[in-house]
Amino acid sequence: NQVQRRIHFTVSCSSIFISVLISNVAGARDIAAVKVKGSRTGWVPMGRNWGKKWHINADLITNPSIQ
Repeated sequence: NQVQRRIHFTVSCSSIFISVLISNVAGARDIAAVKVKGSRTGWVPMGRNWGKKWHINADLITNPSIQ
């Protein structure tokens, strides 16, 4: 059996913060942790802001990746 998982990301950012609304479209599990990686950083944990919103106050330069 193949399990389909779909996660939807809505990202808001400025030069000093990133805010991500994460929706687990498949609804199978709650999201327990989120990490972000900037072009000049390693993986940095994000904090839960409210409900499904996660944030970090950091300048990650360009092209952040989310894990």
